[in-house]
Amino acid sequence: MRKEGCVFAVLFLISVFAVAGVLADETANVQKAYTCVENLINTTKPCSVLSTEEKIFSLLSVKPIFLLA
Repeated sequence: MRKEGCVFAVLFLISVFAVAGVLADETANVQKAYTCVENLINTTKPCSVLSTEEKIFSLLSVKPIFLLA
């Protein structure tokens, strides 16, 4: 029984570290995507040239809704 408990603990720790690594990688990819979208918005057209609809979607794409309030 003791050996099974150790094997379970080791497998559990390995899976926790694997999930943490995947989440960290995902966060980095999301941050890169936001940076890319912001750069695209800033370099394609100045904000004064964008239509109202383009401004709305640009704002929604780079800022979470809870920060808009």
